Amino acid sequence: MARPAAPGSVIVPDWHESAQGKEYLACVLRKSRRRVFGLLERPVFPPPVAIDTASYKIFVSGKSGVGKTALVAKLAGLEVPVVHHETTGIQTTVVFWPAKLQASDRVVMFRFEFWDCGESALKKFEHMLPACKENADAFLFLFSFTDRASFEDLPGQLARVAGEAPGVVKMVIGSKFDQYVHTDVPERDLAAFRQAWPLPLLRVKSVPGRRLADGRTLDGRAGLADVAHVLNGLAEQLWHQDQFRVVMMFLVSVTVHRETIGTEMFHMGNALLMAQRCIEPRPIMKSPHFQSLHLPARQFLLRSLLCSILQSRYKGFRDAKRNLTFVCGKPLAERLGFIIAFEEYSDVASARELRRQQREEEGAADEAEGAEEGPGPPRADLSPSSSFRAQRAARGSTFSLWQDIPDVRGSGVLATLSLQDCKLQEAKFELITSEASYIHSLSVAVGHFLGSAELSECLGTQDKQWLFSKLPEVKGTSERFLQDLEQRLEADVLRFSVCDVVLQHCPAFRRVYLPYVTNQAYQERTYQRLLLENPKFPGILARLEESPVCQRLPLTSFLILPFQRITRLKMLVENILKRTVQGSEDEDMATKAFNALKELVQECNASVQSMKRTEELIHLSKKIHFEGKIFPLISQARWLVRHGELVELAPLPAVPPAKLKLSSKAVYLHLFNDCLLLSRRKELGKFAVFVHAKMAELQVKDLSLKLQGIPGHVFLLQLLHGQRTKHQFLLRAQTESEKQRWISAMCPSSPQEDKEVISEGEDHPQVQCVRTYKALQPDELTLEKTDILAVRMQTSDGWLEGVRLADGEKGWVPQAYVEEISSLSARLRNLRENKRVTSATSKLGAPPV
Repeated sequence: MARPAAPGSVIVPDWHESAQGKEYLACVLRKSRRRVFGLLERPVFPPPVAIDTASYKIFVSGKSGVGKTALVAKLAGLEVPVVHHETTGIQTTVVFWPAKLQASDRVVMFRFEFWDCGESALKKFEHMLPACKENADAFLFLFSFTDRASFEDLPGQLARVAGEAPGVVKMVIGSKFDQYVHTDVPERDLAAFRQAWPLPLLRVKSVPGRRLADGRTLDGRAGLADVAHVLNGLAEQLWHQDQFRVVMMFLVSVTVHRETIGTEMFHMGNALLMAQRCIEPRPIMKSPHFQSLHLPARQFLLRSLLCSILQSRYKGFRDAKRNLTFVCGKPLAERLGFIIAFEEYSDVASARELRRQQREEEGAADEAEGAEEGPGPPRADLSPSSSFRAQRAARGSTFSLWQDIPDVRGSGVLATLSLQDCKLQEAKFELITSEASYIHSLSVAVGHFLGSAELSECLGTQDKQWLFSKLPEVKGTSERFLQDLEQRLEADVLRFSVCDVVLQHCPAFRRVYLPYVTNQAYQERTYQRLLLENPKFPGILARLEESPVCQRLPLTSFLILPFQRITRLKMLVENILKRTVQGSEDEDMATKAFNALKELVQECNASVQSMKRTEELIHLSKKIHFEGKIFPLISQARWLVRHGELVELAPLPAVPPAKLKLSSKAVYLHLFNDCLLLSRRKELGKFAVFVHAKMAELQVKDLSLKLQGIPGHVFLLQLLHGQRTKHQFLLRAQTESEKQRWISAMCPSSPQEDKEVISEGEDHPQVQCVRTYKALQPDELTLEKTDILAVRMQTSDGWLEGVRLADGEKGWVPQAYVEEISSLSARLRNLRENKRVTSATSKLGAPPV
């Protein structure tokens, strides 16, 4: 599938507000009201505005109550239901939307056929989901900003619905965005989701549409303006995907066979004939005249045809399925090169990184501690200058390796260093170069965004303070830190040290990073409120983000940098500590720096978690109601561990025992660190608790392999009172991982059991993170690249539970973000390094990791 198109790169964004756009919109309006179209109806175009129509099927997916039906109603200009009612079956709605293409200035009428199906119907009838997915062109995944469970369910929705449809457009929409005061999904989680899932993410409001003067009829034009960004986004991604498909078809046509001219032309002709479903330049090859030609003439004709395609603008090729014409603004050959290079870039980079890690694992078996092996042949000098800061200023970036510095190459020291010593120097050098890169990004945030006069005029003093917090102070502290690091490097480029500099700057780090992290909640609320309430802010921000200095990154990606950097700094120092000589002064200094950074990271995490947990409890206390009981939910010692909806199974009493039939009803679970609440969903997102129990009173049994005739992933939950069972529930999850995560959360392993998994005497499976992953649920684990986990459990649907070697934290992660460490020597080496860090920190009186 093609990568998502950048907003505004395919469709002219505000064209619908122009005079020409309003003329086309009149075809979907009746005076000021929206026209309602059936499945077989279409707008009537006057001759001057006759245009092609592109039809697409779109399946809307999401948990019950997120607003799927309401969204489709808003897009179609219909009344939004005031009270939530589950959609009983499959509901289809047709929406027409005209849009203008950027490259060709042509107008296309997009016909969107939305398919909406209730969650209960999907669970009850197995044929519903395949029917909705069949021939679908796009999947819309919805979550509600006021229901965190719907946001946390997005990875599961993506796997269940879109897992077997790689060529379908996928988009995510957050509903009820205007209720930012009660939001359950902060901006940092949205930024993390974008990094993990590179999908378009749009926001929609839940407020009713504006009405005409009579107070009853919806204002059609105003309603279209409210949802134009969603309709344009859909049109953009679908058109982009179709163009990519056609370009790939041509690429296959011209590159598959090259043995001989005759064979090449034969296969090119076959490829074009097979492509009649997607592209049809002209039915040349089907014509009797073409078939009657001799082979050389047919070859010449096909060659001329393809050359004209490659040398001219790509236009005039009709799509039989869509009944429209594809138009490309650049020559096809140029577009081919760009798209293919862009599509293959990440795959090549990923493969290169995996090969490098595999070489490290394979080399670990032959690598002895302290081996006197040189680093290899010298590399060419990259700059004649001897000043590191001068090189960085002249080049815009530092050398990627310590070995690349000319003074190092010319000193001859590389021939005398062992492999371990060389790796230690590279680890120290990486800390310096990564700090320089970090400061460059901070400069964009401070200079480009904070320093923008247009943005400053748009923001008030308090909003500006909450949005950017202490970012200039963070940048200033990092610049002083980098200056000291560079001075240390230039003083002795061959045998420099950095850990004492890190330890010296830790108090300054604490003064700026801790307040910045603590301000995170205010920062996110301010950002969401400005997007919603300040009419100038979104436009100014979009223009700033389009600047080349941002490299297509949003403001939120820059605001989150300090959170990521302080954690990364700890990991860099830990890497240095692992490579220092045991018992040396360098090890002692590295251990002190590592402990200081670890304490700072723990303090930052505790500050964020404490505020987040308290706000979460306050928010839940407004939604959860106990039937006839008083239960003080808010407590400083309580936090949410896991929540979600399961299916409760119960045998029907009227059915004979030989024919077991079960009734099913939804039950919602809120699991805290000290208690479990079982409730039923009510209207407006409320929950009515009917049973609760302490954690010590829970007993769970996995029954999936023991029950006959009961399909699904089933487990038994028992609530004990003393030694007897007070309540028991037969519960079914949608996936194996969901079931295992509930069992693991209700019966967690002890700290001693987790410690045994990462102890040196045990050889448990290990995985290494190859893609950064941000936890979306409380029982998940946030991963950075190179994090190593000891695996406790794996599921068949692509999840695993592991313990991170670096800090002993336990959690669940998708297997797509990690790679198994197959080398036994590499696994043992990881355990040795972990034990060494634990022993070193224990010597200073710190608690072992």
